[in-house]
Amino acid sequence: MGTAACDRKHAAAAAPAQVVTVGVAKVARQELVRRIVLTAEFRPFQEIDLHAKVAGFVKVINVDVGDIVKQGQLIATLEIPELQHELVQATAAVKRSEHDIRRAQGELENAQSVYAASHAG
Repeated sequence: MGTAACDRKHAAAAAPAQVVTVGVAKVARQELVRRIVLTAEFRPFQEIDLHAKVAGFVKVINVDVGDIVKQGQLIATLEIPELQHELVQATAAVKRSEHDIRRAQGELENAQSVYAASHAG
């Protein structure tokens, strides 16, 4: 058995090597980018409709379409002429009431002075 293994080694060494043909290509440096143009439409993850609680005019918009907003963030400021008029009237009514209170307190102090003077003697 040992002789057969030895004979194979000599036979492989004595046989001419087979020539293998391979393809080659010239190497060139270039950008490895593939561009694809697709027709598509972007859709938001979440979409919310906003409605004002009162009718008015938009005075300031603090966000733009597509902006991410957080809970409690001021999105827009409305200008409502009717409410401005009501605010002016309410402020005037408060001032009038404060004046009436001061006048009534003065009258009370006068009445207390008159009472005290009439019962002092």
